[in-house]
Amino acid sequence: DLVVLSAGVPDIVAEANGARSPAAMQAAGRAMADQVRRLVDGGAGRVLVANAYDVSKAPQFRGGALERTAFELTRAFNDALKVALNGVSGRTVLLVDAEEYFNRVVNTGGTPFSLNNVETPVCAGSSAGLGATSTTMCTTGSFGGDPAFALFYDPLYVTPVGQSLFGEHAFAIARDNW
Repeated sequence: DLVVLSAGVPDIVAEANGARSPAAMQAAGRAMADQVRRLVDGGAGRVLVANAYDVSKAPQFRGGALERTAFELTRAFNDALKVALNGVSGRTVLLVDAEEYFNRVVNTGGTPFSLNNVETPVCAGSSAGLGATSTTMCTTGSFGGDPAFALFYDPLYVTPVGQSLFGEHAFAIARDNW
């Protein structure tokens, strides 16, 4: 059995647009680790946990007034998750560090990952976050670039190719450790 968990990004966005409390993000990270423990205690054979990517790298926050806040909230969530997973990580639980992975993609300009756009959302006119326009409104006619070579679909969420690249990375970690 394999259980895959990924969480944090919507919580971080909501907190960045709200109270901006690192303590709330730390509590959310610990709550995710508690869920992992419940799964293991309940008999889950293997649990693969992906933390949040650094939301400050997303077009929605990069260069804006909330960029630093988004970074600090991401760190609060991910650090609390990592600490709370101590003691349960190892043979049955693996952490796949989405923050580190996507930072590497963005910081290299995407070239080693066959991407040529890691800054601009390909879905022109879409927005993300609370009360935002749904990206389901995006059509091939509204693309501002080729999603096959871009990291961000909209100002917050990663394209299917970006998700696929991360999935291959997560699979390699699981394969190499289990």
